[in-house]
Amino acid sequence: MDSPVVSDGVVYFGSLDDKVYALNASNGALIWNYTTGANVLSPSAVAEGMVFVGSYDGKVYAMEASRCRLIWNYLTGGTVVSSPAVAGGMVYVGSYDHVVYAFGSP
Repeated sequence: MDSPVVSDGVVYFGSLDDKVYALNASNGALIWNYTTGANVLSPSAVAEGMVFVGSYDGKVYAMEASRCRLIWNYLTGGTVVSSPAVAGGMVYVGSYDHVVYAFGSP
């Protein structure tokens, strides 16, 4: 499991069951979960109402933070376990293909 991140009263984290979870920080109640194509060991990043996370399936995922809705995903050339970083309207993430990817955030 990755390191959880807390934003606006919600805890976001990935897991070895191929899912990203959003839980209520006060009571632990499940808000939503999203199934990726493989284990999620990448710590999540939350910015601009979006959750960004990488997966062992080689993809970077962008989801709405408030509900279980995929906005986009991108297949890199390798496993993604690094934490996405968000700055200046861009999302940056490294992959095991030795490339740092940069995406414009919606």
